[in-house]
Amino acid sequence: MDVFSASNILPAILLMAVGALIVYLARSVQRGNVEILAGYDAARVTDKAGLASWAGRSLLVLGYWQMAAGLVSFGNVSIGGTIFFLATIILVGRTVIGAQRFQR
Repeated sequence: MDVFSASNILPAILLMAVGALIVYLARSVQRGNVEILAGYDAARVTDKAGLASWAGRSLLVLGYWQMAAGLVSFGNVSIGGTIFFLATIILVGRTVIGAQRFQR
């Protein structure tokens, strides 16, 4: 029995590509480009550097989990997809809630 199936390759690559894109965007946010965050309002932000650091780190973790889910998908798409979905929901929620401390 093969561990890797040909039918798992495309979903695995797509999940890993999404994770890689999130990592790329997270690095941009860490460098201070917080304007790309959804709902960003410069008038409400009290600590732009703190927001950049928090959101960037949180999005990095999200991207790495998504890439890990892609790797798992090479073996089992259902498990990889579940990890991807849960990591996205939980970590995006954590990022949004944590980012509120940098706003008025």
